[in-house]
Amino acid sequence: MALLEGKPEQSLAEAERALACVGTDQLEMARCLFLRGRALGVLERYEEARASLEEAAATFAKLGARQQEAVCWGELGELRLAVGDVEGAVQALRAGLRALDPGRSRA
Repeated sequence: MALLEGKPEQSLAEAERALACVGTDQLEMARCLFLRGRALGVLERYEEARASLEEAAATFAKLGARQQEAVCWGELGELRLAVGDVEGAVQALRAGLRALDPGRSRA
């Protein structure tokens, strides 16, 4: 909600707190990493955002959460565009499309 309300600092703090409490639940960890990455992106801390979103995407992929993985790649594409990396943006967006490929096996 904090991101929707235009409070990225609060969103980042809440994502950090949630990451500290999530324990071994990898799906919840990936969700927290995704939210952390989005907040960092809004705060223009692009390199940190990229790392968080890539970790989330990799975890979602490992768990077979293809739609959530694809959303991560979409966010990564937007981050790449924000820093002027058009080629990186295209690669990220294509990775998102591959994640949604129905022929791709689940975890």
